[in-house]
Amino acid sequence: PPHDTPGAPTTPRAVTQQEYDERALPKPADTYANVHGISADGASPPPLADVAGSGAFGDLPPPEPLSRADEAEAAVMIEVFGEFTVQCLYSKVWMLRQAALHKLRDVLPTLVEKHNAIVALRAAMRVLRKCAHDKIAQVYLASLELIHDVLQLGATLKPTEVAQQVEPIVLPWLGKTADSNVRVREASEGALLGLCRQGAISIESLGAHASAPLKKSGDVYGLVGRLSLLAQMVAEFGSNVPLERALEFVKAAFDSPNATVRARAADVAREVYRVVEPDSLGWFLDGLKPKQRESLVAVFEEVDAERSLHGDDEDDEGALATPIGGQRPALSEIAEGDEEDARSTGRALSASRGTAGGGSGFWAPGGGG
Repeated sequence: PPHDTPGAPTTPRAVTQQEYDERALPKPADTYANVHGISADGASPPPLADVAGSGAFGDLPPPEPLSRADEAEAAVMIEVFGEFTVQCLYSKVWMLRQAALHKLRDVLPTLVEKHNAIVALRAAMRVLRKCAHDKIAQVYLASLELIHDVLQLGATLKPTEVAQQVEPIVLPWLGKTADSNVRVREASEGALLGLCRQGAISIESLGAHASAPLKKSGDVYGLVGRLSLLAQMVAEFGSNVPLERALEFVKAAFDSPNATVRARAADVAREVYRVVEPDSLGWFLDGLKPKQRESLVAVFEEVDAERSLHGDDEDDEGALATPIGGQRPALSEIAEGDEEDARSTGRALSASRGTAGGGSGFWAPGGGG
């Protein structure tokens, strides 16, 4: 926008967020340093000026005042972090948002000394939820660096209290696994796995979210992101993941025309095969098209070959686990149809093992359509 001074040169109006953030810095009289009375040698730093790696704040504009709606939304954040920091978090200048997050790394460990633990955790989670929708990758990634310290704020709280505050962040982070930026995708996946490792959310809950149908069934990035997360979850958490739901999601993904989606679906199936009794997957294979089943059989035979190579058997630690829950004879309870039929199919599958591929076959070629 043009300066208020008559006759001053005008600047073209920014029409996108990127153009806004990359606009020219304001004239010296309006810089962050002058507004806050910082001397040239930085003798009187403002609250954020001591943040390592956050840039020269004397060259940044001051944060904009909060609107009434933003003040209401950010009430608990203002109470805990102060208005200035929150103004930076809400600023249209992404470097101010990033700088505020850097400052919070220093502030978070001290919050429980000044605030009730649940209030501090609620405020910190509100910060993460806001940043989860930030379109600037640097800001979002900076917010993920805070998660460990944020969860530490709930160390004295009941697990249910922590889970209640953490749950709203799951879907936004899950959505970020579909981002076009590979760093954002990988960091989001790692953050979600970290929540499970620290017990902030249950493995079952995250698995259910990850295997829920997408709003857009043909969303390639969405499918790849979900399937990648599910494969990592099964590899790390085994049968604690809701495997039937995961396999139903995999089955739908196999119908995708995108080769990467189908490859990631096979990855999930491979990890499931590693942790369950092989003859309990009959219902799943029966529901696939012949070519899909044939490609998966090849994947399973690769796993069998690995076991044979390493001398694994069903009595070895970390080898084939019992079906989910340790009691059920098959993974078919969630699948429609008679469970006895599924067990019969499983016995047939078990009998057919070894009929192909030199004794390592999972499904006899041509058997079962």
